[in-house]
Amino acid sequence: AEATVVLIGTLAFLEQPTMAFVRLSEAVFLESVLEVTVPVRFIFILLGPMQATMDYHEIGRSISTLMSDKDFHEAAYEANDRQDLLDAINEFLDCSIVIPPLELEGKDLLRSVAAFQKEMLRKRKLREHRKSLRRDEGKFPVKDVSGELKEEVEDDPLKRTRIPFGGLFRDIKRRYPKYLSDIRDAMDCQCLAAIIFIYFAALAPAITFGGLLGAKTDGLIGVSELIVSTSAMGVVFSLLGAQPLLVIGFTGPLLVFEESFYKFSKTQKLDYLTGRVWIGFWLLIIVIIMVAF
Repeated sequence: AEATVVLIGTLAFLEQPTMAFVRLSEAVFLESVLEVTVPVRFIFILLGPMQATMDYHEIGRSISTLMSDKDFHEAAYEANDRQDLLDAINEFLDCSIVIPPLELEGKDLLRSVAAFQKEMLRKRKLREHRKSLRRDEGKFPVKDVSGELKEEVEDDPLKRTRIPFGGLFRDIKRRYPKYLSDIRDAMDCQCLAAIIFIYFAALAPAITFGGLLGAKTDGLIGVSELIVSTSAMGVVFSLLGAQPLLVIGFTGPLLVFEESFYKFSKTQKLDYLTGRVWIGFWLLIIVIIMVAF
């Protein structure tokens, strides 16, 4: 990693702003400049008179934003003259959205511009691909990826399909190609510590809440039952849910619910375990309906 230093200041004897953008031939370490030990490759300097109509700090912030953009950063490495930098700035502005101050909440504001920004990013990828094709024309076979990029951008997992279980089928098509790699990657010895940690992270709540649950239900459901159910549920979900990294376990709110339902069953002279089974069936039906629509 290489850093960019942005220096902004004012001088009384200057009559107009003066700026310079410097790219060093090799990155160097500048002492007492950065808080971290990172070599510096780019230096931007802006000096101007004390009385000016422009905000120097906003200009420095804009340069920092430009250098944090991956595409502009690469263009700054490859630029040969001033025009190349101006073209890169124009490319950045073409894919930027300026939002004036509004009374909308953050989520509503982002939702209103998300689709527009995706389309802008898709066009940006297409322009970059066409430029690379023009550079490599005659050397490599040309392949049109506009359809692939469009399909990639339009593949929104939260978009409603308006058909029963349409979202489930889309999740299967998107996730199951990576299903084997999720399991195969965990076979690495470097994952052993994480596996042991997750094992105890799932086992400890089962033992703790199992003991409490046994006391609340007079031993009808205890540590053994909770460990077996938690392990069986985790295995089934990791195999069929295409998401083996999600940890599933018993929680405090469930303990409160089980205690309340057990007291209700005793008051109404109902069989607690039978009622618990029917609760499971109703949850299954509700989840199926939610997934379907």
